[in-house]
Amino acid sequence: MTTLPMTMRWRIVLPVVALALLLAASPQIADAALAPVSETIISTHRVASLPSPRTEVRSALTFASASSWRTDVDHALLTLVVTQGMLEVQLAAGAARIERDAFWLADTGRETLVPGTAATLFVGDRLVVVRGYLLTVTNRTDGSATAVMHRVEQP
Repeated sequence: MTTLPMTMRWRIVLPVVALALLLAASPQIADAALAPVSETIISTHRVASLPSPRTEVRSALTFASASSWRTDVDHALLTLVVTQGMLEVQLAAGAARIERDAFWLADTGRETLVPGTAATLFVGDRLVVVRGYLLTVTNRTDGSATAVMHRVEQP
């Protein structure tokens, strides 16, 4: 039985040790891998519409530190209201607006979310996406963030 020379052992072991140290020194990578975005469904409603029925889904999203979430393309409408922390949103294509400090009785400040740009949502801000889109929501803070999402899905 032959044994590997000491230099060959180091060539095998050194990259593994370096990668382990890199992951250990980067808590954001570890947090995102261990605690991704979780979705808890609050309610679902079936809505009769032509030509096919749709389903309204309301859910709570919890974003761990340094986590990110990307939407499906098939949603006809999506709203996202930040309830804790702050979230960064980026729209790849489609049409969306941001309503600052959203409250149904108050006059809110509205701005358009231009595709390809990122915007930060704070507590009380609402994002309304109305057309085909690819939306990425990211928590870049050290703490967790939560939001309530309302979406309309086609079967």
